[in-house]
Amino acid sequence: FFLNLMFATILQRWGNTEVDPTGMLLFCLASVVWNSDFLKQTAAADSEHPFNMIPLLSNPDLLKDLKELVTLEPEGQVKEASGIPPHIQNAKMVRDVLDTCLETLEQVKNMAQTVEDSVKNAYEEKAAENGQLTGERLKQIIEENQKTMHDMINEKLTELKSEIQQRLIGA
Repeated sequence: FFLNLMFATILQRWGNTEVDPTGMLLFCLASVVWNSDFLKQTAAADSEHPFNMIPLLSNPDLLKDLKELVTLEPEGQVKEASGIPPHIQNAKMVRDVLDTCLETLEQVKNMAQTVEDSVKNAYEEKAAENGQLTGERLKQIIEENQKTMHDMINEKLTELKSEIQQRLIGA
């Protein structure tokens, strides 16, 4: 009954054949029961989530009865909990290694920029100490002179505006 509630379509097609999935579906059913709190919480957070279509989750009495039967203790045909399949564990480890590699790459990129800036600053300081003109120092001098010129022009414009206004008022 429980398997048909959850997996009727699969069992109708493949049950009692040479690839009968009943044993695997029992594990799937046990997994749904064992993780039902998480599944219900996830489904409740999003009314469109596919977990809302799991029939067992909308039958609290049946779920309660099944929770009493599902355990991690070895019994019957299952002599030990199957745990996480090795390929899932490997995939998680690969993901962790990839994350570590990406973090390391980002740190190396930042370090490269820091080294470049440090070398550039050291070069500029030495060149200044020796009285040499570098591209950066020339740029700085031009920017300083340009700012001084802008300030002088703005000051003169302000004076001219003031003078013109006084002449207009006096005329």
